[in-house]
Amino acid sequence: MGEECGTTQRSDSKTHEIEDGLRDALSYAQAIIDTVREPLLILDGKLRVATASRAFYRTFGVSPEGTLQQFLYDLGDGQWNIRGLRILLEEVLPQHKAFQDFEVVHTFPTIAYYPETQAAIGSVT
Repeated sequence: MGEECGTTQRSDSKTHEIEDGLRDALSYAQAIIDTVREPLLILDGKLRVATASRAFYRTFGVSPEGTLQQFLYDLGDGQWNIRGLRILLEEVLPQHKAFQDFEVVHTFPTIAYYPETQAAIGSVT
């Protein structure tokens, strides 16, 4: 009975160690994302926003609460429902085709136009 308790304690300790490591890795990744000067969104496999850079929030005047876990095309009252972006995300990426410097130019009515407010997608292989 004493051995069983020791095993459980070691298992719990290892679980906490792994969780702490994951939290540190996520914090580190977010810090890197936040250093990117251009607006950046990271999407999950269902096209929901997993994370965004500070530059994204600042440029588009949105908050994490209104952005995270939202379906991409629903952002900004549907402003991100852009034909060229849909083609890229729904037709090109699932085929695992490579593309470079794909850029979607779109005017977002809620913000002034600046070159950096274009929705730009970089290289994917």
